[in-house]
Amino acid sequence: MRCLLIAPLEANTDELIDVLAANNAETERSFDVGAGVGLARADLAQFDFVLALLPDHLGAPSAATAAIYVEIGVVAGRGLPVLVLTAPDSPAPATLAGLTSVTASLDNVDALRLHVGLFLRTLASEPRTAAHRAQPVGDTLAAATRTRLEHLRRPDPDPRKPFDFEDIALDLLRGSGALVEQRSFAGGDTGVDAAAFIEGTEEQLGTLVVQCKWSSTRPRLDSWITSRDRLSDYVLQSPRAFGLFIYGTADASEVKIPRPTSSSP
Repeated sequence: MRCLLIAPLEANTDELIDVLAANNAETERSFDVGAGVGLARADLAQFDFVLALLPDHLGAPSAATAAIYVEIGVVAGRGLPVLVLTAPDSPAPATLAGLTSVTASLDNVDALRLHVGLFLRTLASEPRTAAHRAQPVGDTLAAATRTRLEHLRRPDPDPRKPFDFEDIALDLLRGSGALVEQRSFAGGDTGVDAAAFIEGTEEQLGTLVVQCKWSSTRPRLDSWITSRDRLSDYVLQSPRAFGLFIYGTADASEVKIPRPTSSSP
């Protein structure tokens, strides 16, 4: 695949380009093709999609801002799929409504992998069949899930159990018709374990951002509340996102987590 990258000249996009390359996407900068209105005269048929980095990441000057919005308008008018990347606390403006937009810092490689990976999987799956639409979990998957949870609840000290629980939860999402992009376990806890997209829920939910927590003993609620609030903060900073916090314990007891504060819905 080929990606047209629209970004301020000053932006350090090395990590972003590496993420695209890991997804088998070759990148070319828009200013090498035709900057500003010059992009309207360029051959855009060679590109499969566009990734646009809004200048809010750098506080770029107004001239650069204007050029980037012009370029986004050109590629959107040509019908190319566009992913808009905004900085935390800088949601995409209403003028870009209708385009897919996500929030991530350029130095947050794990978040870039999640969002770029999910966007590319969404492109690759089109047109989707009924198997990729929202659907109830089948009896076979439900039975397999119960078996996997019973295995998790066995009293053995396996350090991978939290990761296994995450896999179980995300497999349920996949079984419901969702496209899921899972973070790398090597990246540590960044507050978001996965991003998911369910066709037909775009207007209601947007992108699902998921955090999973498992405890083989009585959980430390303060730690879980902190994780829940980090997820809430991420959702508040992200346009068109819906947070899903999934948790479980080995003894299958009910764990009540206090409601978020008014600042974290």
